[in-house]
Parts: sequence; C-alpha cells; structure tokens
Amino acid sequence: MHLSWLYRNVALEFGFEEFHLYLRPLQFECTDQKVRVQQRPFCITEILEDDSCVDRLIPSHLPLSIQELDENQIRFSFSSEEAVIHLMNRQSIKNLQVALACQVTQKNALTSAVKLARLCLWAESDSSSAEREDKDVTCNSGSGSHTGGLQEQYKSFHSKPSTGTSTKKRVMGAFVSIQLEKVGLCDEMLNSFVKKKQAVGGS
Repeated sequence: MHLSWLYRNVALEFGFEEFHLYLRPLQFECTDQKVRVQQRPFCITEILEDDSCVDRLIPSHLPLSIQELDENQIRFSFSSEEAVIHLMNRQSIKNLQVALACQVTQKNALTSAVKLARLCLWAESDSSSAEREDKDVTCNSGSGSHTGGLQEQYKSFHSKPSTGTSTKKRVMGAFVSIQLEKVGLCDEMLNSFVKKKQAVGGS
C-alpha cells in the first residue's frame, strides 16, 4: 500500500492522474476475443495529445493484482481458522501461489517506476542547478562591460528557443503507466484463453 501511495504522488508530480495505477478487472468467461491487441504508447508523452487509450477507472479500494486478471474465480480468506483450513488443498494452494506471483510482479513494477521517476527528477534538478551556476559565473565574469554582457545574454536567449516545454516533456517521458504496461499483455492473455476455450468447445 505504501508503494501505491508513492506511485500516486509521483504520478501527480509528473502531471498524470492516479488511474495509471489501475487496470479494469476482467471476467474472462464473459469476455470476447480482442480483435486488436492494444499496444502501449512508444512514449508516455504521446497520450498528452490523445488519452483515449487510457481507462480512467479509480476503484474505491486498492485491489490485489490477481483481481485484475480473475475477479471472481480466485477467492481466499484468512479471517477464521475454518477459512484457513479450507485453503489447505492442492488447488487452493496453487491459487495462492498465482496470487502471490502477481502481487510480487506488481510490487516490482511499482518499485521500478517510482525509482526511475525519482532518479530522473533528481537528475533534472541537479542539471538545472548546474546550469544556473554556469550562468551566474558568466554574468559575473562579464560585469566589466555591462552593455556587452547584456548583448551576449540577449543573443544567447534568442539564439536558443525556450526549452521549458521540451524539458518538461523529457522529464514526463520517464513516467511509467502501470496500466498501459499491463493492458496489452492482458489482451494477449485474454485472446489465448478465448482460443483455448473455443478449441475445447469445438473438439
């Protein structure tokens, strides 16, 4: 839960919304084959122009990762001794292993996304500080000729277009949408399930 909180904060800091953390749960038994598997954008900044590929679902609670893949079939509870005993069979243990593997994968994805984002923000901040220091040194060294210094600053400013927007986009490009990373793989898994189901039904 703490990692999810960190990810939400990073998303907001980068100018994105919380829904990038979530993937809409599927009921494979009731879902048709996807004609076209959704591909994630080459770069996250592509969705700044058109975000129609993003699902804006924000659930009321933080679900387990397995619920994104199988909302109804895998159920377990540790609320009582009887519920725990009910899990002590081969199929239930197998389901628990699958749920744990999904949760570990989610944890690793969130950890990587948060670390990458914080590293890029730190690098950009460090780079900006270094540029400011260089400018201060240049201005101080040219203080003997005030007019010449102003002319050099004017030429420097107008010879390079403002990099504020490009810098912001470059930093935003380091953001990882957990939803968009998962959705294409989920579509492929769904299609594989539907094909196997059709093969069994046709045999």
